[in-house]
Amino acid sequence: VEARVRLPGLTAKPGGWLETTDILALSSDYEGWPNVVIEALAGGVPVVAADCDFGVKEILQEGALGLIAPKDDIGAYAAALARMM
Repeated sequence: VEARVRLPGLTAKPGGWLETTDILALSSDYEGWPNVVIEALAGGVPVVAADCDFGVKEILQEGALGLIAPKDDIGAYAAALARMM
């Protein structure tokens, strides 16, 4: 996993990371309006997201723009990631 997954942590310039990203994986249980999803889509980065309470369905247009997995189903989330890869 270490060779394929990068967790950059807090950064002042996230745009640089998005340019080199193959998939944005948002596993949050709760989000207000996840701007990172919008930023990823704007940069052409595909998105896999957990169906947190707000924002994800609206931004991803019920899954038309990215894959959405049920919030508490790690198997479905893993399957969505595998499909995206």
